[in-house]
Amino acid sequence: MKHLFFLFIISSTLSAATYQTMTELGTSASMIGLGNIHGFEKSANVIFDNPAGLNNINGISAGSFYTELMNGEIQFRNLSLGIKTHVGSFAIGVMESAVTDIPETAIQDDEYIQIGSFGYKNQLAKLGYAFKFNKRVTLGANLVGINHEIGTVNAKTINTDLGALIEVDRLNLSIVFQNALFFQKLNYSNGGAEDIPTTVIGGLKVGLLNNLDGYFQLKTFLREEHQLMSLGVAYQPNIVGRLITIRAGWKEFLILNQKHSSTTFGIGLDLMNIGFDVAYEKSTYFEVDSKQYVSFRFNF
Repeated sequence: MKHLFFLFIISSTLSAATYQTMTELGTSASMIGLGNIHGFEKSANVIFDNPAGLNNINGISAGSFYTELMNGEIQFRNLSLGIKTHVGSFAIGVMESAVTDIPETAIQDDEYIQIGSFGYKNQLAKLGYAFKFNKRVTLGANLVGINHEIGTVNAKTINTDLGALIEVDRLNLSIVFQNALFFQKLNYSNGGAEDIPTTVIGGLKVGLLNNLDGYFQLKTFLREEHQLMSLGVAYQPNIVGRLITIRAGWKEFLILNQKHSSTTFGIGLDLMNIGFDVAYEKSTYFEVDSKQYVSFRFNF
């Protein structure tokens, strides 16, 4: 399976010549439960989605996220830490996907034999800042670092995210330009290069009822023709102080430039300043038929 995964990575790179951004999988169980809606996460993990959302954290905030794919062979994890001050909110976040012991093969006597192994690592680091521009508008920015390794081949670069949150009565609008330096590339040590996709994401949160919120999102990849849509709802029942949030969503995603879709479900539990979220995703694409996600968050 690891060998097949590596072949998938190589084929994606050769066909699209575009770096596969880790955050497309999702960055927290709560945002995945809503259909990968960006910008409305309750912890410092919002740094991975829209840096302007950091203004909504309280005091010191932290978040973590973990999931496994392909029977545990691929591990995704992130960790974030932020603080709100009188001059704005600051945060740092790191995210990684990794695979170890991928078989390296060669043909001998018309058969494939293993001659060694190698690893795969994709790392992302973000340093963010957000401030209240006026009563309704919050602005934010990230400095982004990317490290990509396939065996002995590696590439490093930096980029930036620019984001805004706009609040008008019961409407909340999230706008973010991820990897805004559209001219930046990943240049590999073996001479290869990949474009870094610049993505414009617009999300809308609407207060439908006192305990029910609706979400809509449109994601556009600049320099490409693709647009991806997401829909979500979040419901907080009027029991035990609204400690429970029930989420559901639908999203579109790309596999080798082909659109697929998935439905998502999630539940969150808030106890004092600590939150725990789980999510489940059912996909129309057979290779990633279903996945489970877990994340933690706190604000002090």
